[in-house]
Amino acid sequence: LAVAGSTGQVMQLAGISHMPIESHVLQAFVSESLKPIIGTVLTFGMGHFYISQSDKGSLVYGGDLDGYNSYAQRG
Repeated sequence: LAVAGSTGQVMQLAGISHMPIESHVLQAFVSESLKPIIGTVLTFGMGHFYISQSDKGSLVYGGDLDGYNSYAQRG
């Protein structure tokens, strides 16, 4: 079963009332390939932000937009 943010709702339709899953709206961005500059995942918890570098050199960064659990589908 793979339904992303609506997993809990689909499981309820299947008769399963409780799933230990939380939905979080995330925004992510990926840059062009760069020389290695980040060797780990950096996070800033208060700002709900993360950044890391892929094996191909792209910077992958983003964060939680709402700051609370949400099933909203916007944008």
